[in-house]
Amino acid sequence: MLMENKKNIKFIVDKKMCAGCGACIQACPYRAISYEDDGKVIIDQEKCKACGECVLVCPFEAIKKIQK
Repeated sequence: MLMENKKNIKFIVDKKMCAGCGACIQACPYRAISYEDDGKVIIDQEKCKACGECVLVCPFEAIKKIQK
């Protein structure tokens, strides 16, 4: 995927589906994912490079790719 296209992609966490397992945190090469106070994860959009690793490893399909 071209870098210009990645700027138009954003990944978000569906809190209802997130179990807080941390698989995405481990998989993210940019350290863009962390836990919130509720035990669910959040993606720091400033750090995220839209690589999609989090989507590949999430066993609950809680991370969604959207177009900005």
